[in-house]
Formats: sequence, C-alpha cells, structure tokens
Amino acid sequence: MTKVYVVMQGEYSDISIRGVFSSKEKAEEIIKTYPKDPYCGTPYIDEFTVDSLQPCLNRSKYYFHFDLNGELTSEDTDVCTLSDACDGLKNLVRVGHIGITIVVFADNRDKAFKIACDMKSKHLAEKNGL
Repeated sequence: MTKVYVVMQGEYSDISIRGVFSSKEKAEEIIKTYPKDPYCGTPYIDEFTVDSLQPCLNRSKYYFHFDLNGELTSEDTDVCTLSDACDGLKNLVRVGHIGITIVVFADNRDKAFKIACDMKSKHLAEKNGL
C-alpha cells in the first residue's frame, strides 16, 4: 500500500497541515527548514496509508454538551463512519439556544475532552469579544 508523510504543526484543535510528501526523508528535509515558533510548536510527521480508512479505524466520535455558561452537562460517544472519514474527520462546534455541542474525533476520551475544552474556550472568548 502507498504511504504519504504529512508534516503537521500545532496541538489539539489548532493543528495545521504544512505539507504532504511521498517519502519520510522529504518530509524530514522540509521540517529542517521551519523556523522555531513558540506559538505553533515543533512540526512533526504523521504517516498515512493512501486510500484507506486508517484515520477512522483508530478514532471515535465524541460529543460534549455544555450549557451556555460553558459547564459540561453530558457527553456521548459514537463510532467513526465512512461519511465522517469522507468529510475529513472535522471537529466542530454547534451552538443552540440551550447550549453548545462540540463534536471531536480522537483516539481516546481524555484527548477528545481536551480538544473540546480548547474549542469551547475559543468559542466563548470570541463570543465575548476577547
């Protein structure tokens, strides 16, 4: 199976793809050219198999429900589906009249909760003009 090497930078809900390469060596060469950035962190390489559901197979879909004050009220977990994989496993914030639901794809609950809290904090800060 064909593999690609994705240069990524950032953490949790603030990850960016910097490039996709056909060899690990090419990805490593590119990383050497990136300047040190205290805000974005050190670039790293993730390996993926082309035309596979690999990203979906080791992740679950987590739903965290918060009230309008940002307090966790409930949470649910679901399996990752083919349509989720086709959509790119995008984390998202849904705002309703009684609260906020944050949907996160992650390989464990603790990581998912950290991402959800980061997304919630960002949403609440933007809502309050910060």
